[in-house]
Amino acid sequence: MNMQELDVQLKRGREIGFIFQNAHYYIAQRNGGFVLVEIVGTQEIDRSMRTSNCEAFIRDTEIMGLPLSTIFSSCHEDVKQLTIY
Repeated sequence: MNMQELDVQLKRGREIGFIFQNAHYYIAQRNGGFVLVEIVGTQEIDRSMRTSNCEAFIRDTEIMGLPLSTIFSSCHEDVKQLTIY
């Protein structure tokens, strides 16, 4: 998934699920903002601040020190089981 498609899907209110470095995540829109959630067992843990601007969320939210923009553009081969809900 390229950055433009990620941006479009999030702005449409879709949730994006994926695995990166053996951890399960999804990106969702909650209470008017975007949030990165990690799934650990049966728990869902917010891993980002709620951000209302989609571009800023993709640019500023990090997993293991890597911004989502880098993960989905330069490390896309490491993103597994990408699912759009």
